[in-house]
Amino acid sequence: MALAATHIYMDDPNLACPSRETTALYDAAIAAIQDAAEAIAVDDIETRCRAVQRATEIVTTLYLNVDVKREGEIADGLSKVYSHILGLFLRVNLYNDSHIATRAIDLLEPLRENWADLDAVIAACEWPNAPVTPEIANHA
Repeated sequence: MALAATHIYMDDPNLACPSRETTALYDAAIAAIQDAAEAIAVDDIETRCRAVQRATEIVTTLYLNVDVKREGEIADGLSKVYSHILGLFLRVNLYNDSHIATRAIDLLEPLRENWADLDAVIAACEWPNAPVTPEIANHA
């Protein structure tokens, strides 16, 4: 099931770059867990469960693509963060607690920002004559 999350983005030519695809996966995971928090607020258990399942599939996809053997300590640390986030997702359903969802989002957002920054730098290097967007200018 987890690999199904990557197929969401494979048909989109704007996501051909791995850093852009990874950023999109983070966006989808954050949106899903935000949906879960909103469902908790209105006591919609079914929507909460579906949203947590979507977020879990996406973060599991990210987790399964970490190459600990090749990337070493950084990958090992990232694997631990993903594992912790997945545990938080379980607790969101178990305790029906939007505060736990918020903690997961707080962990996902900086990771997403780092991938977006990397994508901006890659775009600036691949297309040096392209107009510089404010996002790229802030990270160059």
